[in-house]
Amino acid sequence: MVAFKLLVMHETNVFLVLMEASEQKDEKN
Repeated sequence: MVAFKLLVMHETNVFLVLMEASEQKDEKN
């Protein structure tokens, strides 16, 4: 299903953004 594929892509993008944000926090500390 295309909808499922788009949902997985969206979840992956959110995960990557959260990972980048956490890495930036580590650098500030």
